[in-house]
Amino acid sequence: MVTLRKAAPLFALGLAAACKPDLDDRLSLVDEPRVLAIRAEPAEARPGTEVTYTALVGQGLGADGLPALSWSYCTARKPLAELGPVSTACLGGDPDALLPIGNGATAQAALPKDACRSFGPEVPAPKQGEPAGRPVDPDETGGFFQPVILRKGGDISLGRARIACGVAGVTPELLAEFQQRYASNTNPALTEVVALVGGAEIPLEPGDPGAGANRIPAGASVRLRASWPGCDGVPCAGSEPYVVFEPQARALVERTEAIRVAWFATDGAFDEDRTGVEAGGGLSSDNGWMAPEVAGPVRLWVVIRDDRGGAGWLDFVLDVHE
Repeated sequence: MVTLRKAAPLFALGLAAACKPDLDDRLSLVDEPRVLAIRAEPAEARPGTEVTYTALVGQGLGADGLPALSWSYCTARKPLAELGPVSTACLGGDPDALLPIGNGATAQAALPKDACRSFGPEVPAPKQGEPAGRPVDPDETGGFFQPVILRKGGDISLGRARIACGVAGVTPELLAEFQQRYASNTNPALTEVVALVGGAEIPLEPGDPGAGANRIPAGASVRLRASWPGCDGVPCAGSEPYVVFEPQARALVERTEAIRVAWFATDGAFDEDRTGVEAGGGLSSDNGWMAPEVAGPVRLWVVIRDDRGGAGWLDFVLDVHE
């Protein structure tokens, strides 16, 4: 996910938009309300399927409600000459390039029925006076994505809905094998986050559990460990196995998802903004966090992502005490 400032100069927008859209384009310190992550449910769907979009908004304790949010599909294909993950017409608010979805922290809409033609492996519809278009190339996981635009005031956050478009340019036998073996992506989920302080291990309770829970000494050097489940079957909420078509080998290749974890807090300092493991690298990821010197509550958000576009999260209130 990338968040852009509407007021940024055009060249700065181009540089920011050139980042991969599944990465957070901000530091881990949350000192003002902002969108930290976007999740689509289901995480992969066919065109015409209803998808629910949810935004994780990071803001301090005692904030007066959520900021106003509005959702749209970007329906304009990005010209080859443009940099960035989506068409600048969508970033600029061109009504002809946007299909409104809804307002609020959650919105629901069907994936456009022509999504696999606009952003997938099918030949796009020709436009009058323009040369014939070409299909979109898949990403490294074999995936295709419908761009999603989330606006919060002057900020624009870019999300992606993975489209189940299959594969093109293969034999009927290989297509049938792909359809039999491929498992659509599901969103990953965290099973727990543990704080290791000195010799103590503190399983953190999600949300705001009240006094006596999630107690962290002020100024402490904390080791945070985020864990997710193993994948003994499909679907699973961890690092899923899947198959991808390899053009050079003209065959299906088995892979396993990598997992990335993004860390956010209203105070303190993380060793890393993002951590994670490569495919098959384990079921947890650690990060260091230095608690603030001043006692008081701290909000913590931990976001998990797989490399096929799925996302999940947990949020906590830490009781930093003297």
